[in-house]
Amino acid sequence: MLGRMMVSALALTGVAYAQPATQAQSATATANTGDRVAYDAAFFAQFNPQNALDMVSQTPGFALNGGEDRRGFSGAVGNLLIDGERPVAKSQSVQTILQNIPAAQVLRVEVLRGAAVAGDASGQSVLVNVVRTPNAGSGVWGAGFEQTNHTSPQGNASLSGRTGSIEYGLGGSIYSNDRSLPGQRYYFDDSGNLTDFIETPLPQEFREGILNGNFAMPLWGGRLSTTGQLDVWRYH
Repeated sequence: MLGRMMVSALALTGVAYAQPATQAQSATATANTGDRVAYDAAFFAQFNPQNALDMVSQTPGFALNGGEDRRGFSGAVGNLLIDGERPVAKSQSVQTILQNIPAAQVLRVEVLRGAAVAGDASGQSVLVNVVRTPNAGSGVWGAGFEQTNHTSPQGNASLSGRTGSIEYGLGGSIYSNDRSLPGQRYYFDDSGNLTDFIETPLPQEFREGILNGNFAMPLWGGRLSTTGQLDVWRYH
């Protein structure tokens, strides 16, 4: 039996993108130019999105990049902006961050190129900017099961919100499966003759629970972003 518990620490950054969140919140619908193309929330209604990840995945001419898994801010941020700022979440992937933003909180998705990304620290040639409503609070959830040898429950839920420049989020998920990997073991004598064999059902059980959260606010001319994740799993 194997087990693990992982706790991720907090992150502090004073790095801000050229377009701060307060500007992104108050801006009206952005006119499309060669360097900035905006897709309002109504554009994505045809896809019935549940969260921001569903919307970004359907954004024309853009592919989400989570960044490299290495030290250094610029190398790990990928090509995602939220309200014109980099998400700082060492313990969470950009996919998880977007999944925790309900579609109802998204005003528009902007694709930035050329002069709109000039001087960006990551060196990315194309960025996506998810612009949210100024004040919102709602959640998303899902549940299901995996049917193998036994019915194994799975589920996830998240709540996120913001008031002005202060934002918060809390999410959790559970995953489990129970299955067998059957096979046979054969026994031979010294002459190579089969003498016996047995069935090996090899039952396996896996359980995992994840709890993550984030909080961000302006601080001393920069921005304080805290993220954390608790991951506990058991394999037998």
